This record gives sequence, structure tokens and C-alpha cells, in this order.
Amino acid sequence: MKAPIEEIESTENPMLIANSLGFFLSDAIREETISLYEAYCINGYTLHFQRLGYTQPAWHGRVQVSTCIAILNHLLLAVYFEDKKKEEKTREWLIEAVGLNEEKREHYLMDRIEDFFENHIPDQALQHLQNYRKNYDSLGFDSGPYHVESFPGDWYSPEDLLLSGPCSHEKTLAKTIEDLIVQIEINKL
Repeated sequence: MKAPIEEIESTENPMLIANSLGFFLSDAIREETISLYEAYCINGYTLHFQRLGYTQPAWHGRVQVSTCIAILNHLLLAVYFEDKKKEEKTREWLIEAVGLNEEKREHYLMDRIEDFFENHIPDQALQHLQNYRKNYDSLGFDSGPYHVESFPGDWYSPEDLLLSGPCSHEKTLAKTIEDLIVQIEINKL
């Protein structure tokens, strides 16, 4: 697993940095060289840079349903890991992204997105996500995108984790992940 330090250092474009981190996460997950907690931490930076791309005029980023889904999945993991500061920040990002969303159409998740704005996410909202995940193979392309298609994808189900009870995953970082976070913090934040 090679961290994308060089790619991150070589650009000021936050969308390219987000893409680089996203590719890194995909590879690390596929190679099983990263824990869920580590992936969650790196994904927070991915979303941070994506957000810079759609909130800073120079980058011309757009918010779409897929953007809102990515933020929602991260929010669910923040709740699962009992990361109160990130939960609060991610919820703010979700509310902001929903307001900036340029896709105005019916969507299974966007129609109920306000269920996730409160500090306590109702089990009914999580079960709604769970049903879509279980039936993903039979869902139509035009009704997507689906939350299964965004990090953590089918690697883990945030809604299942939350419905199953308290966090059972270790909250530690490998040295390579710590080093990547330090480089991001030093060079880009």
C-alpha cells in the first residue's frame, strides 16, 4: 500500500487531492491493508478536499446526490465510532451539501435525508438503508446512486454496524496511516 504523498504534494487542486485519497482507499480496502477505522479517518480528509472543491469558486465543483451519500455514509461511521466532533462537523457538511445539491429529483435517500440531520438517527432510517443494501442487486440504475456504491461500499455496512450496537472495532492507526495524516496536515491544511 503506497500512500499518495507525492500526488498530494504536487497539486493545489482539492478535487485532485480527494481523488488521489479515494484511489488510495479503494486500493487499500481491496488489498485488505487498512482497517475500517483507518479508512474512516482517511475518508474524512477525502470529503474535506471534495468540500473545498465545491465551496471555493476557483474549483467549480458541483454537489450531486452522490456527494450527499458519501457524506451521509461518513456521518454514520462517525456515529458508530462515537467521534462526536467529526459527527457534528460531518452533519454540518451534510446539511450544507443537501442545500447545494444540484440534482433535484426523487431519490430513495434524498427524500428522507432530514432523518439524518438530528443528533439521534432513528432506527427506522437505518433500516430503510439496510433494506436498500439487501436488495441492491435488484435495484434499477436510474434510481441511484445508492449508498452501497459509496465508501465504505460493500466492505462494511454502516447501518448494520449502528443497528448491531456499540462500536466493536479497534480505534488505532498503523504508522503508514499516521504518516499520511501528518503529511496531509502539514502540506494541505
